[in-house]
Amino acid sequence: MRLNLVFAVIAVLLTSVMPSHAENWQAKFRNFTGCSFERVPNMEPKSMALVPDPADAARPNTVLAFTVTPRKCIGSDCDQQSVRSAVKQCQEGNHPKEQWYGWEMYLPTDFPHSGQQVRGFQQFAEWKDQDQCGIAATAIDSYMGGEFLTWVMHVPTGKKPGRFGGDCQQTKNFALARVSSLVGKWVKFELHAVWSKGSDGKFELFVDGAQRVNHSGPTCVNCDRRNQALFGNYLCCTPDSRSVLPSTVYFRSISSAKTRQELVWE
Repeated sequence: MRLNLVFAVIAVLLTSVMPSHAENWQAKFRNFTGCSFERVPNMEPKSMALVPDPADAARPNTVLAFTVTPRKCIGSDCDQQSVRSAVKQCQEGNHPKEQWYGWEMYLPTDFPHSGQQVRGFQQFAEWKDQDQCGIAATAIDSYMGGEFLTWVMHVPTGKKPGRFGGDCQQTKNFALARVSSLVGKWVKFELHAVWSKGSDGKFELFVDGAQRVNHSGPTCVNCDRRNQALFGNYLCCTPDSRSVLPSTVYFRSISSAKTRQELVWE
């Protein structure tokens, strides 16, 4: 009898602090073909959350928050002393030959950058069609000062990852904007991708409506495999994962479409 009473009290307490319904975070990713998104390995389960909009808590729609903190590395991330909180699209099936992707990203005013963060390579939106390295990503490279958000392209080298990389060779680096000009506001990204191993491949990236990337040439390595999208906060290749500064990145309006006009914005 007493045990039943204890369980009843616990149930009441949980009901009082939990929302009346669990919101599905996967519903935040709209119109992506194939299977749904899933959490990446080696992340802390509670490092991703649906939270009120950091720029306007009165907005009814929640947004995705991804947080990394100083901690002991997990699993294979110990090879490069990395920390991550991200989700990825599965790679089943073939990706479209041509596609548009849209998302909005918010960096809070206290986001560490420009020499504040420990040395490393921090990625936020990434596309990947093989297991070794991302084909393209928006990133902040604190080894290069950490002042700019960039669009970086890589090809795999075939080598095992070392403490500070070596498994991926950088082929292109486009400066998108100074990080200091992006913090404290929502920033809109629109990516047009033509996936190809040849000269007909294309990346066009628009930041708040202004074109910042216009790349023609190869855009994938295994073009017969889905080029999965990843969104979140991934800080790679640090001297020690226990020395990173905490940082949170927010996302909303993540969608995919055949045309720019069909992208979905909140």
